[in-house]
Amino acid sequence: MTSDVDVVYVHGLSLLNRAIELFGKGTAGAARHGFYLESVSSGLPPLPIGYQSRCVRIPGSLSVLRPFRPEIHDLAATKLARFHTRDREDLTILCDTGELDPDRLREVVDLAFTFADDEDPRRYAANANLTVVIDYLKGRRKKL
Repeated sequence: MTSDVDVVYVHGLSLLNRAIELFGKGTAGAARHGFYLESVSSGLPPLPIGYQSRCVRIPGSLSVLRPFRPEIHDLAATKLARFHTRDREDLTILCDTGELDPDRLREVVDLAFTFADDEDPRRYAANANLTVVIDYLKGRRKKL
């Protein structure tokens, strides 16, 4: 289970700032729910171009907030540059759903680094880690 929920900001921050005040790290709201909200820029981790149009609505009866989650390939792409233990755990779960397509994942990673040159260390790391994930998906590795 995650300890935080990343909230990607693109437009105005007033509603997000209020949500962080109420449910950010160390708040009573976060303690009550067992996780906290953390704001992240759409550039870190890099989200693939067009991710917003592919987001999937999270079901629920909320009337003010309408939360969405990234499409599974977009979400997987955000984990590849850092590739820390929790990222690998998340990627393993995503891979094990059977919904990740290696070719689509490669396309989405390219979209995430459209404006980075080939020498960019984050792009290089993401592509190297992508190879590891694809090997796992194809059964050539036992774990990430």
